[in-house]
Amino acid sequence: MSQITREMLLKLRRCVSAFASAQRLRYEEQLRARTAQIEVAATKELHRKAEEIRLIYQSKYEAKELALRRHYQRLLRLANKITRQKAELQRARRDLEQKLGATDSLYREVHDIRRMLAQRIGNLEGLDSDDENQSAS
Repeated sequence: MSQITREMLLKLRRCVSAFASAQRLRYEEQLRARTAQIEVAATKELHRKAEEIRLIYQSKYEAKELALRRHYQRLLRLANKITRQKAELQRARRDLEQKLGATDSLYREVHDIRRMLAQRIGNLEGLDSDDENQSAS
């Protein structure tokens, strides 16, 4: 009986060992499948979060770009306004210089006329004195 028992024990051990090996292989396969599922899910989650972050940064970038464009347009308008004002100031300066030149010419003409009149009046007074001197003689 002991040999039968030993054979039975040996068969039982082989059977348990085969069952344990099969069970271990099945668990390893389940573990690999679950690991693959987790990797796929994690990859999808990473892609989703990356897309979400990209959209957030894109919207922030677009908002900043829009603000920058508005600021740039404002600066361009200001630069154009300054350019127009500078041109107006230069025209006004040229006009003023022309008017000052004309005023200076007019002043000189008036001064010359005064001097000429003063000379003629002086000559007339001299003539009057001569006339008076001649009448008195």
